[in-house]
Amino acid sequence: MIAIARAMRSYALERPPLSAAAFWTAAGFPEWHQVDQSLHALMTVVLAECGLCGEAVENALSCWGASFAATCCKK
Repeated sequence: MIAIARAMRSYALERPPLSAAAFWTAAGFPEWHQVDQSLHALMTVVLAECGLCGEAVENALSCWGASFAATCCKK
């Protein structure tokens, strides 16, 4: 989980405009929705391996996403 967060943060620091677009779900664009679903599925598996499931996973992803969005571009 930490490795994924670090990789995403590194990507965001190296490419701020592109990462903002990449990590933001774009309604009306099936390709972006598909990527968002793939990332969600990956993170669900990672969190399940940590013992979280169901609503706990959704809460963790929401909190983590909000936290990542707020801090990803800080150096």
